[in-house]
Amino acid sequence: MTIKVVLPEGSKNPYAVVPFPTEQRLEKKYSYLDVVGRTVVVLEKKNVVPEHNSPFQVYYQFSPIFMLAEPLMLTGAFLLFFFAFVTYLQMDLSIRKIKNT
Repeated sequence: MTIKVVLPEGSKNPYAVVPFPTEQRLEKKYSYLDVVGRTVVVLEKKNVVPEHNSPFQVYYQFSPIFMLAEPLMLTGAFLLFFFAFVTYLQMDLSIRKIKNT
């Protein structure tokens, strides 16, 4: 049996506390607008019986600054598009000569 727990982006030092022995490993999963990817804790157990149906806990450290990464990226992209559009509208790309009077 395999259980995958996807943690928030930017989580560090994850580990799971399970009441029975399991194989644990870490993976990375990239989703929309992820900068560094999300950590995935993978728990594997062979020969699972109904007695193994018990809760477990996953602990990790999280910096709240990563909550601002996606909104700041979207805001920056919008501002870049807006300034590029305004600059395009202000440019004179005509080929004809301007008469000096």
